[in-house]
Amino acid sequence: MSSSGKYVGLGPRDSSESPFPDTFLNWRELIYFRSWQASGLVPFVYYFLFIVGFILFISEIVVNTIAFKAGGFFLGLLYGIIQFIGIVFGGRIMAEVVLSIFDIRDNIYRTAAGSNNVISHQPQPNPYMSSSASSDQYNNAPKRLDYEIFKDKEMMLSRWTQSVVRCTSSASLYSSLQSISYCTTSPIKKIKSNVLPPPPPSSSTSEQPIIKKKSTYIKRSDQQAIDSIVKTRRRDAEYTSNDQKLLERSPEDRKLSQVDYFKKLSKLGRYEEASTLYKYLGTNKRTVFAYENLLLACAVSGKFNESWHVYNQMKKDSLKPSIYTLAHLLQTCTTARGISNERIGERVDKVIAECEKYDVAMTTTFLNIVMKALVYVGQHDKALEFVNNMKGAGVKPDIATYTTLVVAMSEEYKQRTGFLESKFGLLHTINTSHNSQELDELRSDGVKQIEKYTGIIKLLKKSNVKVDRYFINTVLHACKLTNNPQGVFQVYDTFKEMNYTKDIQSDTKTYDILISTCCYTNKIDKGLELFEDMINYNVRPDVGLINSLFRLVLRIASTKQENIYDVDVFMDRIIKYMERYQILPNKDTFQVLIPTYSKLQRFEKAYELLLEMKVLNIKPSIKDYTGLIVGIQGDFEKVMKIFRVIVSQRIKLTPEFISIILKIAKKKGSDENIEEIAKGIRELENQTLNKSI
Repeated sequence: MSSSGKYVGLGPRDSSESPFPDTFLNWRELIYFRSWQASGLVPFVYYFLFIVGFILFISEIVVNTIAFKAGGFFLGLLYGIIQFIGIVFGGRIMAEVVLSIFDIRDNIYRTAAGSNNVISHQPQPNPYMSSSASSDQYNNAPKRLDYEIFKDKEMMLSRWTQSVVRCTSSASLYSSLQSISYCTTSPIKKIKSNVLPPPPPSSSTSEQPIIKKKSTYIKRSDQQAIDSIVKTRRRDAEYTSNDQKLLERSPEDRKLSQVDYFKKLSKLGRYEEASTLYKYLGTNKRTVFAYENLLLACAVSGKFNESWHVYNQMKKDSLKPSIYTLAHLLQTCTTARGISNERIGERVDKVIAECEKYDVAMTTTFLNIVMKALVYVGQHDKALEFVNNMKGAGVKPDIATYTTLVVAMSEEYKQRTGFLESKFGLLHTINTSHNSQELDELRSDGVKQIEKYTGIIKLLKKSNVKVDRYFINTVLHACKLTNNPQGVFQVYDTFKEMNYTKDIQSDTKTYDILISTCCYTNKIDKGLELFEDMINYNVRPDVGLINSLFRLVLRIASTKQENIYDVDVFMDRIIKYMERYQILPNKDTFQVLIPTYSKLQRFEKAYELLLEMKVLNIKPSIKDYTGLIVGIQGDFEKVMKIFRVIVSQRIKLTPEFISIILKIAKKKGSDENIEEIAKGIRELENQTLNKSI
């Protein structure tokens, strides 16, 4: 430490780094107001003035508001701010002046005394104390960490070296070294006893070089010992922590490095684990790479609030965001759940503003995510205009852009026509109506919409944009959700004519869309043809596609076409198809099969399915029982047995079930049966009401 004073601001101070004493107060001696205790009052006075300034600031606003109404509020706000700033700055200047006075006095004192010791209330270690005194002081002192002992030891050696240079006797040097070497039981004691040579004979010749050499060697050894012990402890703590973290991983992940495992967690969307591992990344911490992966984890898992927190932390670390950073931040808007559309729309605007703020060039992928987010929040008009905006900005749209465009067009169509609300009534009219004029009016909007989809396909062909399977399925699904669902087959034929299906084979999703459309439009022959194609091309089904095939059988039974089509052969082939790929039925499968067998008058098979559901631990729902009573409505006794089972199992009823069973009871049942059904319905409705309360 230099002999001159060192500037120190307000706040806690350490006597080893500051010329001022510790700012503590001895309350029993405060009445005497000793000069060194005055420095401890400076922070209290400063913060007291800070509080006074704030109170005056509030009072100025209140007084002027009461006196001058609305105009007085702004006048009081102005006066209060000026008054508050003046008081705070005045208090700060006063505190600095007081502390400077202490600094000046400390410099004067040390200059006069010719000493480098810091003036302090705390007792300073005496380098000339005896071995016994040093030992007593150490034993009576509170226990400290090793690095504090090493620090005191090094300070004592340094002071002793400065004073012993003026000595003329080597014997005094040896005795001083011995007294220091045995003043503590720390590991340095062993080092001193090993490196010290035996006392040299008394001589006054060439003392100076020997003293300098030995003192330098001792200081270097102390520092090496300290550094070695500290490094060892840090390494042991790090290895222990890493070993514990490795044991928490799965066996296949233990061979991965911290960085590779961090990247894997981010891709899987395991944000909590990735954020914990982030603390142990070392040199990779607080980098663009680390923050990009954390935001990727947020995007995959839909962590809406956490993603913005990570991004703010990145800006606090003075890191410039990349296009990938902002893309992950934006993608969170499309995966988040339970967030209002208004907040997501605000987030999209903020991310775009961040791009302009940091001059980040927008890529096609980034703009695709923006477009997807706009569709997600229901801003379909902006999404539809986005393709033209991209072209105007010099960004070439890709297949993902046009796929999102088709989704935006489909959502806009459903919202405009109210398709989802009138879907079932519309399909019933299309399948049963014989009025050609009515059918043409219903299908007109659907035909126009499908022409738009066909226009996009032709535009892609003209622009040499390569089509993928996901785009094909998106377009087919959009055509299915129109007033002209038969247009699905027209668009599918368009893909074939353009040789898109030559390189891209239809997958499970494609056949699921086509076969479900056959069910909607009563195209049984087309559905059977597609089923044969699936078997020939070895298309691996999922349970959704299997259920669509069973719905095709249900359509045959509902339209009473079992005389035209061999239902037993069809069902047998579907079941063998399931067994071939080991597909297990789910709840939806039984909801289709039970009404199918009921309408085919195969009640024993329907009862077997109910028992099979119990074996598979699938609880029958009201939809299963609805399909069953529709099939056996001719036998009213069985209908009543099923209703009693429903009441005993406390199953929640649907308006469809209530309407069907009351209709059957009025036709087939007696007054007692109607009363029993009404009582059971009231009982189940009261139970549902109590649960909701």
